[in-house]
Amino acid sequence: MRLSWRTQQFRAADRQDSTAALGMPEPWIHRAAVTGHLLLILLVAVVLRIRGLDRYSLWYDEVVTMRLARTANPAALIQLLGQIDGTRAPLHPLILQGWLRLFGTSELAGRSFSAVFGISPFSSFIGWASACSMSRPGAGGPGSRPSVRPWFTTPRKQGCTPGWSC
Repeated sequence: MRLSWRTQQFRAADRQDSTAALGMPEPWIHRAAVTGHLLLILLVAVVLRIRGLDRYSLWYDEVVTMRLARTANPAALIQLLGQIDGTRAPLHPLILQGWLRLFGTSELAGRSFSAVFGISPFSSFIGWASACSMSRPGAGGPGSRPSVRPWFTTPRKQGCTPGWSC
């Protein structure tokens, strides 16, 4: 394959010739297959998360949160928070209170709040994984090597902060 000195990247014609010579599928077929597989994984995750969402009765911590969220206004929620909740953490009940005003005060509506926000990070990860699989490594896109290393790796240089590339 020839390297273009102007852009320091392989030309598109050279890439297509090499993929055909190696018996690899065309890039758009590969992207479609990866996207399809990732969407299938996301669909399975959604089905497993919402299946039987209202089958069982609420647990104690859910009862406390739902009781807080069903109050008339945020001031009443904050007042009741100190009486019935040991953690005194208002953010989740406050957001759930807005959710219940939009979707009703049933047990299913309360649990659907957790299901939606439990699935959304997974769907974000699926989108990121799809983008990573479609870019060339080292091109500076989502598939290139990240500049932040995991926290559990050892630093490469003396005096380097763990978790950061030095």
